[in-house]
Amino acid sequence: MGEHDASIEALSSHTVGKARCLVDSSLVAHFETGDFFGEMALLEAGGRRHAAVIAEEPSEVLVLDGREFNSLLDASPTIAKKLLVVLAERWREHASVRGWASLRVSVRGPHCYPEPSPGLS
Repeated sequence: MGEHDASIEALSSHTVGKARCLVDSSLVAHFETGDFFGEMALLEAGGRRHAAVIAEEPSEVLVLDGREFNSLLDASPTIAKKLLVVLAERWREHASVRGWASLRVSVRGPHCYPEPSPGLS
């Protein structure tokens, strides 16, 4: 974790893949065949990985570097929209786990940062 790694990974549909996602040794998600991960480090300028994804069984993982990923999004707005839906679902789940009733986004320079609603942490 913490490495600069500009790639997105997906568990291939050619294998029955299962993996778990850990942040600071805490389980935060499970991934199955067709799920992707690594997108946040790829989408953020200078992004770092904040999670470790560990396969629970032998799995084939597809890897796209930043150039390949951007070309895919440019060529397929449908994939870009699906990515946004998944990101929104993951963001909502994160906010729910943190106990935030609603989420505000504070813009500071070129980046956006989450802020909990007043009175919540």
